[in-house]
Amino acid sequence: MITAENIIHHEFIGLEVLVIASSNPTLTSIFGHIIDETKQMLVIQPYNENSSKCHPKPKNVSKKGSVFRFTLPDGELVDVDGDAICTAPHRRIGMRGVKLGVSCTGL
Repeated sequence: MITAENIIHHEFIGLEVLVIASSNPTLTSIFGHIIDETKQMLVIQPYNENSSKCHPKPKNVSKKGSVFRFTLPDGELVDVDGDAICTAPHRRIGMRGVKLGVSCTGL
């Protein structure tokens, strides 16, 4: 089960995410779901502003220099520093005992 304490050890694809900070200001406030992940990027399929339908063009958001707010399956919101997850997904998922860059927003 994915929780605020173990989120960095789980798969991100399929999770809903909001970019709350980015070194590229045009990417801040993108809200959608993650459709792919690489070592350096999250690929986010944004929702249209006025509906829950997806925008046609995915956005590549650098992990480095960004902060992401993930919505967990139980509805809990968790902020994750992108610098803490800047590794290949298969390596990050295998890492245990690392909690850097994760905070529960309590919203």
